[in-house]
Amino acid sequence: MRIFGWLVLLGLLALAGCTSNTDDETASSTVTTNAATSAQADDDSEENVVTSELGTTEESTDVTTPEEAAGLTESSLTGSTAPLVTSPDEIEPRAPIGSQALSDLLIDEVTGFEPVPEASADRFLDLEAASSLQPDPTEERPLLETRGFQGGWTKAFRDGNNNVLITTVYDFVSALEADFYLEDGTITIIGDGGTIFEVESIPDARGFRQESGEALVTYGITFTRNNQWFLIYLLGDPAAATPDIVLRAAEEQVAAISN
Repeated sequence: MRIFGWLVLLGLLALAGCTSNTDDETASSTVTTNAATSAQADDDSEENVVTSELGTTEESTDVTTPEEAAGLTESSLTGSTAPLVTSPDEIEPRAPIGSQALSDLLIDEVTGFEPVPEASADRFLDLEAASSLQPDPTEERPLLETRGFQGGWTKAFRDGNNNVLITTVYDFVSALEADFYLEDGTITIIGDGGTIFEVESIPDARGFRQESGEALVTYGITFTRNNQWFLIYLLGDPAAATPDIVLRAAEEQVAAISN
């Protein structure tokens, strides 16, 4: 089963640690080790159970229930298992927009974060590179091909608390295929035990939370605009990585492509 964006973060987290100062290198190494250990534990277990619920607030970093959260509410999609199949009659092909245009779509600045100063942390993704970001490239590649993947771009940022934030955009052959790819990922997260949330401030976006033990938490927001699919993803220690961080970054990304 495809793990939605998981290896994007693990690979770039290690990269971020290699380019930071000594103290940050130690912290990054700790988080990466925890991630690897937790990932192995997930492989050995029957399911990944999320025990905390996503919330966000302007004045506090405490995690709250969806009912108390500002801008995020638990989604009715949590129980969705509907299959998604494309029909050639429904596709309106669009030409690739090109690598530079993809890079330009993504924000270059994230409030509270600094770009990771490595070429590999700000790069174009062809089909092979995008497939290799997942645990099983042989599974991801045909999915991307089916959806009409035409290229992507990813950028990595890091803050003083060792949180790593990834922004990613994929270009698909049609808006329909981009929407289907979003749904593919939503169903995968649900199957892996993650929690899905609606994002009130971003129409048609999906928020999600995943956990790996007590030392690692991930928050993400994903959405589509035209035939592009966007993912804003945060990885870090639960004490420092909060949902308001990824929500703010996602809102900044939406504002950038809306201007």
